[in-house]
Amino acid sequence: MKKSFKRVAATLAVAAMAISSMSICAFAESPSNYYSFSFGGHGGIDFSLPVTKNNDNTYAQVVAENGYLSSTAYITVCVSSTNSGAGTSVSQSRQLTYLSPSEHSLSYTVSRGQGSINYLAGYGSYSGASVSGHWGA
Repeated sequence: MKKSFKRVAATLAVAAMAISSMSICAFAESPSNYYSFSFGGHGGIDFSLPVTKNNDNTYAQVVAENGYLSSTAYITVCVSSTNSGAGTSVSQSRQLTYLSPSEHSLSYTVSRGQGSINYLAGYGSYSGASVSGHWGA
């Protein structure tokens, strides 16, 4: 009886650890690291939700996963310190012209240390384009 009780207790402990580790992983995947930009033929600008930088890297990573992009229907992205007006660019910019595998590195031109608040800014071309994906500040 004691051995079966120990097995059940051990099984429950392993299950609890597995559930706890899954919730930690899910928590690390913040929805604020996703972006979605869609522009008609008029172009424009849009911003992601704010992302708090959790490292001192001198670059950000942008992955384009879904949408419609081409050499004439593109979206230019950069990291911005504000989400109003034309934004305040703190990184170099990149034109997104194709979808995955599409991983772009944006080097910071203005120092952005751990704890800084950042936005991904998307500027639409006048041909209309859309893109969504994830990014890391």
